[in-house]
Amino acid sequence: MAQHNLGNVHFSGTGVAQSDELAVYWWTLAAEQGDAIPQFRLATMYEQGRGVQRDLSVAHRWYRESAQRGNSNARAALSRLASE
Repeated sequence: MAQHNLGNVHFSGTGVAQSDELAVYWWTLAAEQGDAIPQFRLATMYEQGRGVQRDLSVAHRWYRESAQRGNSNARAALSRLASE
């Protein structure tokens, strides 16, 4: 199973105990390999402080990485953060 899928499974609690921390772990591995969707999901976790300490600078970094790979949701999140 791909790392981002393991993150999704732990985030949703599908067939396993729900764990934001494990979702962050698996999404980080996938994000570091350049996968735009886990980069976006990881950014969201850092923005919200789910499974990690809230850190807007790290969230911004992952949103930017994801946006550079064409993720329109990440571009929208960057715009939203810039206007706050």
